[in-house]
Amino acid sequence: MIIWFIFFFIVSQIIIEKGQLPTVVYQFGLVKTLVFTAFCITLSMIIGGFLNQPVLLVGSTTILCSSVIAWKFRNKFENSGV
Repeated sequence: MIIWFIFFFIVSQIIIEKGQLPTVVYQFGLVKTLVFTAFCITLSMIIGGFLNQPVLLVGSTTILCSSVIAWKFRNKFENSGV
């Protein structure tokens, strides 16, 4: 499973850096992104519980969401000149 998480992390970084996310993600502010991320992880916990695959689903969702949050923070502070 650790191999899947490493592979998924690399793929999610490539997708984010190439700008292939839906346009809604780019329009969200930082706070909306954090709230949406918490919602997605909670939803994946519920769905993972029903499918008896909580670790795989929650882990993958957390990796993708944390990559998006890191990208948002990086863009926010690179563009602000801090």
